[in-house]
Amino acid sequence: MPINRDDCWTTLNEVDDEVDALITGSATADLDLYGEDTWKVIDEARVGDCDDYTVTKRARLRDLYSDHKDSFLIAECWTQENPDDFHRITAIEDPGNWVMDVVSPRAKQDGDKTYHLVLLVRTDKGDYIMDNLADEILPWNQARGDR
Repeated sequence: MPINRDDCWTTLNEVDDEVDALITGSATADLDLYGEDTWKVIDEARVGDCDDYTVTKRARLRDLYSDHKDSFLIAECWTQENPDDFHRITAIEDPGNWVMDVVSPRAKQDGDKTYHLVLLVRTDKGDYIMDNLADEILPWNQARGDR
């Protein structure tokens, strides 16, 4: 069952703001630091990319709402031509197996497409996107891509 939006909305916004302030965004952070793309839960201030923001927000929210772990899913979106619009948002995580991290093309260029990871929050009032590139949490159909 999806989480009750009204019960968690304040906490969602607090976690979103805290993680966005904790991590300094860099699309090449993992390559610069580790020589490969990695997903890291960040617990101290450092540079990171979209997957680091996403898995950190997911980890914090799953800790806070352990009865609703399936409400917090990693999602991939991509933009094309007009970078202000997501053309597709796809959950890439199996909600039946919440501990599984999946491998997916992310934060990369593929021709004229740009891939980006976000956190999809499933609530009783619809699905919302937590995106490190956005100032607020938005319904999935109002979320926008790279700006």
